[in-house]
Amino acid sequence: MCVTAYLLVTLLHLRAKQKTTFAGGPRRLLAEWAEVRCCRLIDMTGNKGRPRVRWQIQEFDQDRKPMVEALHALPVVG
Repeated sequence: MCVTAYLLVTLLHLRAKQKTTFAGGPRRLLAEWAEVRCCRLIDMTGNKGRPRVRWQIQEFDQDRKPMVEALHALPVVG
């Protein structure tokens, strides 16, 4: 499990360096991404059927937006 996590972080770090101007290391990359939070809201409508599920992204520093978008780190919200 640890080897898989290490390989994923290394891959994301390399892509961040290639696609953006990111100059930090893997730990800094994870620290910056830790501030981007996504949550799933489940609304019970009272009607029959499945509840309504929505995704919501917490506001984050817009300086990180190019890197997050370049690495496709945000889920499709809609």
